[in-house]
Amino acid sequence: MSINKKQLMDLLTEAVWELYAGVLVFHGITETGFYCDFDLSEPINPAKINALNDWLHDKPVACFYELSGFSGAYLDGDASRKMLQRIYVTAFDSRDDLRKHREKLLKAAEHDHKRIGSLLGLFSTSEDIGQGLPLWYPKGATVRFLLEQFSQAAHLLNGYQWVYPPHIGRSELWKTSGHLENFRDAMYNPITIEDEEYYLKPINCPFHFVIYNSQLRSYRDLPMRLAEFGIKKMGLRVEADYSDTHMREKIKRFEAEKIPYIFVVGDKDVDANGFSVRSRRHGNLGVMNLDSLSEHIKDDIEQGKPKYIFEGGRSFDKDY
Repeated sequence: MSINKKQLMDLLTEAVWELYAGVLVFHGITETGFYCDFDLSEPINPAKINALNDWLHDKPVACFYELSGFSGAYLDGDASRKMLQRIYVTAFDSRDDLRKHREKLLKAAEHDHKRIGSLLGLFSTSEDIGQGLPLWYPKGATVRFLLEQFSQAAHLLNGYQWVYPPHIGRSELWKTSGHLENFRDAMYNPITIEDEEYYLKPINCPFHFVIYNSQLRSYRDLPMRLAEFGIKKMGLRVEADYSDTHMREKIKRFEAEKIPYIFVVGDKDVDANGFSVRSRRHGNLGVMNLDSLSEHIKDDIEQGKPKYIFEGGRSFDKDY
């Protein structure tokens, strides 16, 4: 962090203490500035942000900044601890860099998928329902239905068997699979039903293992390929991440979940008109644009095309 931004952080800490008797507990650096987690008696709100801005404007600050947001945050991602109040600060050493950042945000807002989905009448979201929980309208539901039918047909025609496991499971299942031991922080809190704890499933495979183990099987049964539309594919976000986890740790978690491709978009990637790509099969692929990515994953896409299967096990690809 530059000396100028460190000075701004010190001033913000002083302002929060003077106005609200808040104590700085933790801070972190972002690509566009920093954030500070304060222990406050009451939550931060827009009026308090305005008051902090007024206080800071009366002080000599050697960088160009804005208090860009606020939220609640748990120290070390531990939801059992007191929630801290986080203030995000965007800060640059020049006025022109701050202007360019604001223009970039405006351009991103124009291409925001929530805005476009609403304009096209495909889906919308509502604060009354919850963040990340879309309402699919008839047009959007039709598109989704057709895509799901295509995906299901592709799986069935390539030797997969379709199953419908439940969306929750007893805690014992997740202890056996190792998820509670290793990924509890990335799972929703348990649901108690008749004095037993159930968890919303973060992954499908433990249910598939139970199906496989439901009867004696021979090696001749292998490979046994099971498929389903998991709750991630049904529009639910099955992850609650309150932590300040570094990107390296997040990538490790995604790799553990066997995500085929991970895309990371930071300011440097945007400036390069691309995004950083990590492949489960090939590792770190570096910064790529859309054209180079499309060329790279062409083989993977070809492998996923549905095949028409005939008696005798012969098959051929059909052009669409």
